[in-house]
Amino acid sequence: MEKGFRVKNRYPLSKKERKKLFSEVKVFGTIAGKHSLVEKAVILSNKREYVVLILDGDPVFVLRGDEPASAEPLLCALINKRRELVNMYPNITVDRGATRAIARGANLMIPGITGVRGEFNEGSIVVVLDEESRAPVAVGRAALSSEELKAKLQERARGLAVRITQRPGDELWRICEYIK
Repeated sequence: MEKGFRVKNRYPLSKKERKKLFSEVKVFGTIAGKHSLVEKAVILSNKREYVVLILDGDPVFVLRGDEPASAEPLLCALINKRRELVNMYPNITVDRGATRAIARGANLMIPGITGVRGEFNEGSIVVVLDEESRAPVAVGRAALSSEELKAKLQERARGLAVRITQRPGDELWRICEYIK
């Protein structure tokens, strides 16, 4: 058992809660079957409280606010169990140098980007992929819209592209391992 985490509560969602969740988080509705078990867990860590949505025993989303619409896919789900989620979000492909920098705790800077797939606005959730393996290496919030980012890539500009919110080994990653 991981030190520093405690399950405050964990319960299956009622039909009414499921219906609301599926209408507000369209992505969740597309990956959950009619008979899937959907649970909500409140996990306490030394630093903060996390609300995690669990589908058939696998942690899939973390709520970043009070509303289900603030649901962000968990990196552990993108990598391990729910690869179909990767294509449901805009993707940014990065070179190996950027992958290493992200693993050490850096945000994604424009020079490390090798490709952009999908349209997004500033503040949107994006999935960061390694260009060689095509594996997810991070989840973050875009600092620029897709149009602005593509223009900056053409100019070979510098600056912040994505504020990384999840990376392998961080607290949410450890919570995924703790919940299972």
